[in-house]
Amino acid sequence: MEGFIEEIFTLDGLNLIIWAVYIGFMLAMILNYYQKKVIGAFVRSVIEQGALTADSAKTLEELGYQGKPLIRRELSKYSALRKMVWEVDDNYRTGEDGTLYCAREKALDLNLGKFYIPEERRIQAQLRYDNKGSDIFALIISAVVLFTLAVVACIWLPGIIAAIHLY
Repeated sequence: MEGFIEEIFTLDGLNLIIWAVYIGFMLAMILNYYQKKVIGAFVRSVIEQGALTADSAKTLEELGYQGKPLIRRELSKYSALRKMVWEVDDNYRTGEDGTLYCAREKALDLNLGKFYIPEERRIQAQLRYDNKGSDIFALIISAVVLFTLAVVACIWLPGIIAAIHLY
């Protein structure tokens, strides 16, 4: 049994590729979970509280996110969330190609800024940050299934490749 475990977890050749793919899938699933749960909760809060125009914009304190460092980091100048959540005094302009870009000249003050999701971005934000398929149980089950598939691949693939004389 000890030789079997050593054979599966050796990091050479094909096994290295299999475990690298496994780790890549796990990181992608964790990032998706983070986007849906943490960032998605903030986006849903902005929409639920009706901050859909500059006039109805809310501060982080009003939204209940004053001391949340992850949200504050995501609201930085160049994050994907800033394409959905705008600040009241952001200077957004339409470029020649029709896309919106921010021409902000001042430093972003997350303590004083009021944030909103413009109506034209609301549906896109709801779809991107919805809460479907993002529970911890699904994440754990997926991790176990992928781990099992990686172990099976480490056992069978070398034999299959040797049988067809490619390895």
